[in-house]
Amino acid sequence: METTIEKKTGWIMFENGGVADFYALFFVGFTDKAGNPEAIGMFGSGFKLAIAAALRLDIEVVLYLGREKITARTAHRNVKGQNVEQLYFVREGTDGNTEEHGTNLILGYGAKDWKTAWGVFREMLANCRDADPRGYQVVYGVEPKGREGFTRVFIQANDDVMELYRNIDQYFKEERNAIFTCDNGRIYPKSSEDDQTNFYCKGMYVLTTQDTSLYDIDLYDMPINESRDASTANLLSHVLQLFDQTSPDVKIEIIRWVIEKGEEGVHTLESNLPWWRTRRPNFWTNAFRRAFPEHVLCTFSEVEYQALIRMGRKAVRATRGLYQLLSRNGIPTAQKILRQEVQEKRELFEPEGILLENYDKAFKCVSKTLPELHRLQITFVKLPPRERAASFITCSRGRGEYQFSENLLKSGPRAISMALIDALAQTKSASGKCDPRYEDALLRMIFECIRN
Repeated sequence: METTIEKKTGWIMFENGGVADFYALFFVGFTDKAGNPEAIGMFGSGFKLAIAAALRLDIEVVLYLGREKITARTAHRNVKGQNVEQLYFVREGTDGNTEEHGTNLILGYGAKDWKTAWGVFREMLANCRDADPRGYQVVYGVEPKGREGFTRVFIQANDDVMELYRNIDQYFKEERNAIFTCDNGRIYPKSSEDDQTNFYCKGMYVLTTQDTSLYDIDLYDMPINESRDASTANLLSHVLQLFDQTSPDVKIEIIRWVIEKGEEGVHTLESNLPWWRTRRPNFWTNAFRRAFPEHVLCTFSEVEYQALIRMGRKAVRATRGLYQLLSRNGIPTAQKILRQEVQEKRELFEPEGILLENYDKAFKCVSKTLPELHRLQITFVKLPPRERAASFITCSRGRGEYQFSENLLKSGPRAISMALIDALAQTKSASGKCDPRYEDALLRMIFECIRN
């Protein structure tokens, strides 16, 4: 694509090879692009809307189909007591003869959404790209005239149009500038230094969000409406599908960005991704290991983070979604390491004497009514001073693993019975549900323990 500036004459030319069909210009709904996955156009209304918008904005448009010149004008019509301006195309042949073709369009067509020069500029360039993606050109400073075998559109270069022209690389992205390309889309370097992120569909700008991101992003399957606008619905899922396809080096860059910006307290588009939906969790886990070798994963708990630092461990903090993804796929976490440290300080023992008698008495009493008690795996520990207030410790609710403290066994059968019932209730409600009849049995046991 060429964007050269020649002498200033007040026109911008959009040129592509091939001559467009005149009647395709104003048959609303007609398009030959709907089945083309590469084409930007799909509705058969863009060029017509652009002409109406240009006339509303006092932007003159001159079209050449080869040597044949096409201009647009309006005529006043009274329809049901209302004055409307009907759009006409004026067709001028190479012999100088002209003919006018009335359309079913009025000047107000698309007025709600097409309010700026962007709509006009975008459609002219989008049509060029669809028709001639490798050979089109956009040039400022050319007098309107035709060229055999080519379609040319000239629009008046007012201040708004010139601003778009100068920043054309922000509005239309070329494949050669992409960092990464796949069937889902492309990612590009940021086009500006602000905290916004620009989104594109097939290379055409369609959305800006306030999210800070590493990149500008082109999503091929991003839904857009007839006004060429996109919504944020399912946006993050589309981005994750694209990022899933990236190379290991790009994944490392994304992981570093999320972690480092999170440490700074900056929320990014990448940190908000629905990480649990990734189809390649192992790829992201490997990227983390390469980005942060020998590091332990933390939540944003300052207590947890500082505890690891005191242990001399390297620690990084991650947002919830990324933390869950990485921790479930083998990355060591502060929670596991700290739990292991605490576990190592607990001294396991086998109860004897009065401690064993107290436990056996309680177990026998409770298991008569609740035989499921035999499924529990209970061990006994002597806790360090700071933990001695705990009666029992839940190791694994799903597997029914618990540790009863020495102090609990000293408290007598009644306290032990209550602890056994509590542990069994935890195990039974591991899925978040507990049978009502079973709950009644537990309550009866509790009341019996209280009475005894």
